[in-house]
Amino acid sequence: MKLGYSLLLREYVAAEKIDYSDCKNFQIVCPNCKEPIFKVERKIEPQIIHYLSHYNRDKDYVDICELRVIKISSREIESVNNISRNQKLEYFLKVLKDAILENEYPNNPESINSVRALFNKFNHSAGVQVLRDNMYELSRQQFLQCSERDLYELFDEYIREIKMISGTFPKTSFSIDMQKRIATDIWKHILSLKAKGNYSFLLYHGYIMLMMRIEAAYNVRKLYEYEQYLHSNMKKLIDSSKNKAKVIFENLVNYPLGPPHAIENSNLLNKIASEITHEMLGCLVRLPYFELIKKAIFKDKSNYK
Repeated sequence: MKLGYSLLLREYVAAEKIDYSDCKNFQIVCPNCKEPIFKVERKIEPQIIHYLSHYNRDKDYVDICELRVIKISSREIESVNNISRNQKLEYFLKVLKDAILENEYPNNPESINSVRALFNKFNHSAGVQVLRDNMYELSRQQFLQCSERDLYELFDEYIREIKMISGTFPKTSFSIDMQKRIATDIWKHILSLKAKGNYSFLLYHGYIMLMMRIEAAYNVRKLYEYEQYLHSNMKKLIDSSKNKAKVIFENLVNYPLGPPHAIENSNLLNKIASEITHEMLGCLVRLPYFELIKKAIFKDKSNYK
């Protein structure tokens, strides 16, 4: 059969969209009889045929299921999957801040408390707030009408960069396609007016990551002049008033930057905004969504004991 149902994701999945291990990870079953099924690939030149098969080989049993699964309409599939997608999005948004802290920073109470204190400082920094408000409006203009394909390309760009730097991208239990799909949903939602708190938190994380990346580069090579100036002004911005922030922004705008470090006729303020956004998107695409879903399911089951 071409279609399975994931008990974990609570949605229909197409055979060509999953790998062999996904049947176990996603708890994929036959949409009709709810028995476990497995992935099969058959090479029929010049293409590969993807399908899902029952472990039970009884022909009549299989034929009945195949017939009933074929009758599931595209409208029903879309309806079920949209409901599931929205439910998962709602859950991920609830735990987003804690997930970022646990996944992106040293997992011990002292470090977490230190990071929380820094985030709180950002939240009360006049300079950072001015940057955040401007980036928020620009992000809404740039991304709210952005297609899913365009966002996927930005995620792929981040993944390629990490692979080039470290040789590999952090492995997640979900496929990269699923990671990008969830990250896209979250990114689009946090650009809505009611989700500015999550946007702010993610931006603070991007701010920290950019500074840390420059500091890490300093340990292995001589920094470019623009990197030194960028890092210096990012540090100043954290403790600046609105008036001082205005001067910092003017200086950054008046610092020209172009290829190979930025697009033609750019400046250092645009570079900061671009790099922070890059880190924000990168964070979303590597969060352990599979583990978060499993944790939520375990918690739900515990509540019913």
